[in-house]
Amino acid sequence: MPPKPLSSTYRDKLIARFGRVPSMAELAKLESATHRMSLEIYRPVTALDKSIEARRSRTKETIGQLVAALTRPMTNQDLATATGIHLSTVCHLMLRALDEGAVKRERIQRMYVWERADSPDKPPALPPIRGVVYATIAAAAKALDVNAATVRRAFKRGTQNNIGLGRQPGFKGTPRWAKTS
Repeated sequence: MPPKPLSSTYRDKLIARFGRVPSMAELAKLESATHRMSLEIYRPVTALDKSIEARRSRTKETIGQLVAALTRPMTNQDLATATGIHLSTVCHLMLRALDEGAVKRERIQRMYVWERADSPDKPPALPPIRGVVYATIAAAAKALDVNAATVRRAFKRGTQNNIGLGRQPGFKGTPRWAKTS
């Protein structure tokens, strides 16, 4: 005997399954026994591409747009107006461009003025850190296992040879093993 064709209405499906039409409370109890909610079943569909590689490529493209827009010395607000990119994004990405060596900045009163580096292909040479010359601030920070801001501050103070040596809390000065006296 061929199987009975399924009905197309929800009511008929309930009658076929339970023999009657249960109330919503009964249906919830009956369904909870057969289906368990888990996060593996529910995966929200998002319109934006959240993959890391796509974000990185968009970030590099945006940094390229900002550097290309630097036809003259400009502030963050000038760059935001010229490119149409939000001001906070400009601030963040210009620091990334500074770490990569694509731009240089100068502080004038309360603002930073950004300029292109002499050669965008070749970043400016950084002073050596304990005899090693790193290509970028980001590369130095990664190799020394510190934050890029730490490397920038050390270059500004002229204490780049001490980067990453004092890892203990409250450390000040030269480590004991490095003292020559």
